[in-house]
Amino acid sequence: MKNFTGLLLILIFVFFVFASRGIAQQDEEIPPGMEVIKIGDARTIVIKGTKIKKKGDLLIVEGTKEFVARKFLDTDRAFSEMQAIEDEIQKEIEQLKRELEELKDRVHSVEIDR
Repeated sequence: MKNFTGLLLILIFVFFVFASRGIAQQDEEIPPGMEVIKIGDARTIVIKGTKIKKKGDLLIVEGTKEFVARKFLDTDRAFSEMQAIEDEIQKEIEQLKRELEELKDRVHSVEIDR
């Protein structure tokens, strides 16, 4: 979880650095994890996945807090889903272990009967 928090802080820092630059030049190299969005006549570098809302004629770029909160919730949801899958797999493994033990016992009893 500490690595995830560190990654989020780095993403926030990168977002502020590139958002403060404003308009992106066409020949400028776009850093990994970032994308250029066009807002009117302006081109802006933002973190990939940043949402833009339109209210009337006003375009609102998702703020850093909203972006981080949304990504954190998405990540938390994904971890919960993976945990549920892992729990189900663990149950299946335990069932297979029990069945394997039963088969071993049957084979052993057949060998004794011979």
